[in-house]
Amino acid sequence: YHTGILRTRNNIKAAPMIKAAADAGFDEAQLVLASIYINGLGFPQNYNNAVRYLKMAVSQGSVDAMMQLAQILSIGDKYNRDIEQAHTLYNLAAVRGSQLASQKRQELESRMKINDILQAQVAAENYVEKQSELTKYIRQTYGANVRGFFN
Repeated sequence: YHTGILRTRNNIKAAPMIKAAADAGFDEAQLVLASIYINGLGFPQNYNNAVRYLKMAVSQGSVDAMMQLAQILSIGDKYNRDIEQAHTLYNLAAVRGSQLASQKRQELESRMKINDILQAQVAAENYVEKQSELTKYIRQTYGANVRGFFN
């Protein structure tokens, strides 16, 4: 229902199913559900819920979730601005290979105090990725790129 590939696209039917997978701990579903909340597709627009699910996906190591959450936190128009946490997330995404994250991190540094940068770096160094059992199982069964099942 979310993609409209096998069934007619229907966000109202898709959203609860994606939420069930997200609540069960699947990181890709958490990322997709955050997007649903951001755009108000299937559920009312809700940035608090979007950020909550992005944080869940970030805790499992999702680079896309790191980038989206950092963007939300660095802008601060729909959710509370937190440049230090945004820097930490861009730093984590950069370490995982995102060129855009490196650029965004440098842009933020120009607006930060040195102590804030150092605290963000410590937070990034202390980050520990912890994939849920469901995410591990799906990755082992279907491979690393399962986004095609959701998008």
